[in-house]
Amino acid sequence: MLAHLEEERDRKLCGLIISFQSQCRAYLARRLYQKRVQQSNAIRILQRNGLAWLKLRDWQWWRLYTKVKPLLQVTNQEEAIRKRDEELNVLRDRLANNEKEMLEIQLLLNRTEEEKISLQAQLQVESDDRAGAEELADELKQRNIKFEDVVNELTLRLEEVDEAQSKILQSNKKLDETVKDLESQLEDEESARQKLMLDKKNLENKLKELQERFALMQDANERLQLEKKSVDNKLVQLSDLLQEGEDKAKQGMKYRQKLENQLSELTERYESELRLREFAEKEKKNIASGIAQQSSMLDEKHSKIEYLTTELGKYEAELVQLRNKSDDDLATISGLQKHSRKLELLLEEAREDLEQEKKQKLALQSKLRQLEQELADVQALQEEQEIEKHQILNELDSARLQLKDSKKRVDEDVIQQYEEQLKRFTKDLDNVQQQLVDAEAAQKRIENSKKKLQQEFEDLQNELDQSNMEKAALLRKMKMIERIITK
Repeated sequence: MLAHLEEERDRKLCGLIISFQSQCRAYLARRLYQKRVQQSNAIRILQRNGLAWLKLRDWQWWRLYTKVKPLLQVTNQEEAIRKRDEELNVLRDRLANNEKEMLEIQLLLNRTEEEKISLQAQLQVESDDRAGAEELADELKQRNIKFEDVVNELTLRLEEVDEAQSKILQSNKKLDETVKDLESQLEDEESARQKLMLDKKNLENKLKELQERFALMQDANERLQLEKKSVDNKLVQLSDLLQEGEDKAKQGMKYRQKLENQLSELTERYESELRLREFAEKEKKNIASGIAQQSSMLDEKHSKIEYLTTELGKYEAELVQLRNKSDDDLATISGLQKHSRKLELLLEEAREDLEQEKKQKLALQSKLRQLEQELADVQALQEEQEIEKHQILNELDSARLQLKDSKKRVDEDVIQQYEEQLKRFTKDLDNVQQQLVDAEAAQKRIENSKKKLQQEFEDLQNELDQSNMEKAALLRKMKMIERIITK
């Protein structure tokens, strides 16, 4: 049974495979037949078209049609040019609308950036206030710890005064050396750079101020020496009062040193901002001169375009006269028409370039006005910083006088007022530092805008050179057309 079933299975499979193979062969044969039919039809069509062309190429009416067809296309090209002009006008309107939208978006971005800067400034002020409060808490804790070792701290303080005096002497020597170096450099470069004389005078004034300060500090040190002797004699009697008073006086000295360091940093930043402002004003003058040169070049382009339009009118009149001649000059007329159309296209491109350059010029002028406005804001900010600096100096002088009175009287109320003033001074200095950071950011923005303006001027100069080359090529083509007409 199994052998019989296997034979039946093999017989069925053999029949299926044979039928599948026959169907595949039939499909391939049909595809080959269709391909051969298509090839034979294509050969017949090519032969028929070849015979028709051999009959048509010597036909007189066909020759006339081939000569008249380019003339018919001229009118169609004029219609196409008119349609292109309409499309160009539509595209210009769209471009103007897009530019307006971009300006509005830019204004919104600037407003959001200003709000972001103001929020960052508020956050910085709040963080500074919080840090100041934490520092005050730490100082109170340290003050409670230091009350236990007041006598030792007094002796250490006197030693620190001696060390500070020696440091002041060393700093004075360094300042003298730096002043001598500066004077030698100024003497060497006096013939080449006369402008540095002003800097030398400023440095001499600063040296005098430092010498006066050093003299005042020497007097203060002498007074401290006398106070040291009196404190050693009266140490047992004034133990409680001297504990609180001397601690607060020590903190006042630290605050005074911090304020003096911050004032020196403010003066350096103010001088650097003055130099940057002078550099920005010079760049503004250079940009204004570049804009004037650009406007003169645009006027020259306008005059050249008017000249080209008049020449085109002449060529069109000559073309009208040539159209009235015999049929033998049809080829020359078509050639002249092609040249005239090319000239019109070149003129249209030159006009578009001029319009783009006008837009770029207006954009540069607006950017220049923005730059002037930013410079004015920076100047106003610097004036405000000068006023705040003078106020802080006056408050420091008053604080020094109050510190001397507090040392003599050892009055807790005066020392407490002095601490409050020092806190207020630190807040004022933080505000001034924040304003200086804002001024530096504004200066960086001015430098970036200056670089962008310089890059735009270079691009505009390259475009002008390219337009001049195109005009030269246009003049050469016009001369060639004149030669063809004269021939």
